Amino acid sequence: MLPGSSKAKTNEMLEFEYARSALINGLMLEAKLGTNPYKFGMIGSTDMHTGLAATEEENFFGKTTPQEPSPERMTAVFMDNPENGIKRMDWEVASAGYAAVWAADNTRTAIWDAMYRKETYATTGTRMIVRLFGGWDFNTADTNTRNPAVAGYAKGVPMGGDLSNAPAGKAPSFLVAALKDPIGASQRALYYARVIEIPTPRRTAYDAKRFGVKPQPGTRMTITERAYTSPIWYTP
Repeated sequence: MLPGSSKAKTNEMLEFEYARSALINGLMLEAKLGTNPYKFGMIGSTDMHTGLAATEEENFFGKTTPQEPSPERMTAVFMDNPENGIKRMDWEVASAGYAAVWAADNTRTAIWDAMYRKETYATTGTRMIVRLFGGWDFNTADTNTRNPAVAGYAKGVPMGGDLSNAPAGKAPSFLVAALKDPIGASQRALYYARVIEIPTPRRTAYDAKRFGVKPQPGTRMTITERAYTSPIWYTP
């Protein structure tokens, strides 16, 4: 849904507008049918029409060629539809996201295997590092390490994995680790992590500085980047 549409103005959302809606429906369908058709991992991507991979806020080359860096794009109109009254300024266009993959090594085979097991996560454009593990025996010591993957793989499963057979009286615990961009155990459930960075300059701030252009009133100058891990599913 585009910001500013009739639904957005009332702070409403479509029932199945977010990935978590499909994930929750997957649990209900699995309980009913015995299989989960929405057991997917998370990745972030772009919808660029330029063939360029310049998606960072400080190096955003636009969705289409008219939005390539220039002083004019701070005040240009991206879309104006008189039939439905929807108008979008070019500064409202967001940059893009990234697909992050935890692979054993940087080879096609290893990357494909990681995507197949859903050991992936999505970001809104930041290169933050995120790890998520679920298990039954994590303790405080496991969080005080520079390499959480050691305890994570030894005691549990990574993002995209499956938990089952809960020990008597135990609920699942989760080991979450996040590093900023260097620049109900008896019911079917799923768990994923959302990591939020502190506000950083948006592409509009870089354009204003780079081209010496004064932003229009209301132009967003910062962005709060975030990442979403693939879920860990628990089946009783």
